[in-house]
Amino acid sequence: MTSPSALMSSDNTIALLATELQTCRAGGLYLAVYTDPQTPRRVVDALARQFPDTVSFPLRMDAGKAVFSVFFKYTFDHLGSGTNIFHVLGIEDLEESLADDFIRALQGGREMFRNAPYALVFWVTPEFEKRLFHLAPDFHHWVFHVFDFTHPVPPSECETIDLLPLENIRRYLKKALEQFHHWEAVRERGEDFLIEPMGRANLSGNYVPSSAREIVPGQDRSISSQTLDEIFAEFLADTQRSFMALLGDFGTGKTSFSLHYFVRLAEQFLEDPNQRIPLFISLKDYPGRLDSAAFLEREFFRRFEIPLSFAVFRDLALAGRFVLFVDGFDEMASLSDQTVTLANFRELTRLTFENLQFMVLPSDTPQRRNKLFLTCRTHYFLTEAQQRELLTFDYTVLYRNYATRSRYAIATVLLQEFTEAQVLEYVENASGDPEKAREIIKIIKSTYNLEELSSRPLLLEMIVASLERLKDEESIDAYQLYKVYTDIWIERDDWRARMTPEGKRKLMWELAHKMHREGGDFSLHYSQLDPPRASYLKPDVPPDGEDYFRYEVTTCSFLNRDSQGNYKFIHKSFWEFFLAEHAFYRETLEPEYPPFSAYDKGVVFFLWHILALNKDRLAGRNLSGLDISSIEPSQRDLSQLNLSNTNLSGANLSGANLTKANLRWANLRGADLRKANLRKANLKEADLIVANLMGTDLMGADLMGADLMGADLMGADLRRADLKETNLRRAVLIGANRKGADLSGAYL
Repeated sequence: MTSPSALMSSDNTIALLATELQTCRAGGLYLAVYTDPQTPRRVVDALARQFPDTVSFPLRMDAGKAVFSVFFKYTFDHLGSGTNIFHVLGIEDLEESLADDFIRALQGGREMFRNAPYALVFWVTPEFEKRLFHLAPDFHHWVFHVFDFTHPVPPSECETIDLLPLENIRRYLKKALEQFHHWEAVRERGEDFLIEPMGRANLSGNYVPSSAREIVPGQDRSISSQTLDEIFAEFLADTQRSFMALLGDFGTGKTSFSLHYFVRLAEQFLEDPNQRIPLFISLKDYPGRLDSAAFLEREFFRRFEIPLSFAVFRDLALAGRFVLFVDGFDEMASLSDQTVTLANFRELTRLTFENLQFMVLPSDTPQRRNKLFLTCRTHYFLTEAQQRELLTFDYTVLYRNYATRSRYAIATVLLQEFTEAQVLEYVENASGDPEKAREIIKIIKSTYNLEELSSRPLLLEMIVASLERLKDEESIDAYQLYKVYTDIWIERDDWRARMTPEGKRKLMWELAHKMHREGGDFSLHYSQLDPPRASYLKPDVPPDGEDYFRYEVTTCSFLNRDSQGNYKFIHKSFWEFFLAEHAFYRETLEPEYPPFSAYDKGVVFFLWHILALNKDRLAGRNLSGLDISSIEPSQRDLSQLNLSNTNLSGANLSGANLTKANLRWANLRGADLRKANLRKANLKEADLIVANLMGTDLMGADLMGADLMGADLMGADLRRADLKETNLRRAVLIGANRKGADLSGAYL
């Protein structure tokens, strides 16, 4: 077949190919004829240089890819914003029978190609072109264009340039290590840490190795507990796995471990540049939807000042050059938006190039894989079933079904809380005095619940810092620990402070509230804060100036301010704590404040403890949308509370203990009260329209005059309940036990 491009120069032929690929972004089918083995690589390089939006993948055929034709039956993830191109190479090098089988598959593959979301360029020699069109004559008619590259394609100048300026990376890693090992000096100078989470705590010489257990994919069991260092070392050496997710509750040390191992790998790379390059990325900086190409390009320029294209990163990643520590998946998107969650997770899986490695690399040799290590709070996945659903998300149909012939799953590791020995090691490191350490441990063990709280590294750090105030307490819970720890700073009358304790507390509330309202990376510039009231400032502080709060932060251990004036809590849990306090104690109930349904489970955790401590202040409050489903069932105790006239519309109170609670005139419209205990509760004239009361215990409850229109009472216990003059129109009463109930005057 004679190609119209045969008379063109190589540059013009490349330009024509590029135009075709830009025009037909999906389903395009092309043939490229060549004689020089270097030509395909040079053409791909030229396309990447001249049209950076295009993403090319070389698919080199070998005997291990005999099922090659099935590739085109599946949809691949689209990378970047431009055309994705698969360059099929080495067909003529296959054993003759395999090559013939592949050609015959092309003969009947028109529908496969038409629906493909990418373009295909088949590279063949002139001799093989004749054989191809002889065995697949229909294929001849489907090809959009044949490009003649039999004339020489000169090498580009870029071929001799190092794709990755290692000196930039070495300079960055040296500075990060210097800050890690001289943490206190960096803090005293007020210098910004290159890696923001590194500024939260001094891990140099203080890190205590964590334990974890790895979940076995597809089985209801886990591998026995190991140190996380051991698990991660095995993961790095594994030639079959590229992605690992570390799950743990807040304060269990996920970020600390990532920083600890990042430092270890950075030191190894500085000693030997052939080692993998570590990169620590905090997802706090990436709210909403994630684009993997833009994400990586931004990070490389931001960290290393390297304008690295995604195509170059792909080539380096396929060679296993990187270990990406991606921290805080739970902090980048809304908990309630499952679509965004799955989309972002899918984008992150692309950075391992797991779905390309089998195709583009030789199949007969083990490959060093690019590694991605993701951290996330366990509760972000809500349930174990959802963990499995998310962590085995279908992003590589081909690899799972045809490369390994097994179910592909992300390696999942559950971080374990500190053992008694680890607590002791931490306390000894922190105190620097074995005798003092023993005294601290004695106080922890003698205070109810403090020993349990000490199993989380973050809370243990707070316990040690707050010990003088805690040692006289008979018992303490997580909320009270945060309260005591933050109050130490709030109530301290330091010479550098310009604000009163009340002013400091209101500042924390305002920060938390506005961070929640603005969304994003949970940071806030000082210009977005309201000027403090005069009563919040000390008498000798003039009520003018720009940033009143920077003086406070110099002594605050849980809030940072960078050199640009952005405030950020050192850990998300502090933001959740102050947001919960703001939600309950705020002075106004104006419409600008969100309902409780707008808060995530971390905020609700603290809010629930505040409610428990303020049982006499709940009547008449607006608690609409309150969701306690994440609270342990044994802790859902609201018995005998006065909740009269309280707005609980849309609340999730399933399984709550509301025995003898006063809910008279309460608004429970649309509330979820499944299996709640409402024995002898006062629900007179309460609004329970379309409420879910399935299996609810209402024995002896007073529901006189209540509105239960459309409510679901299936299987509810209504024995001896007072239902006089109750509106039960369209209510579901199937299986409800109404023995002894008074239904006189009720509307059925």
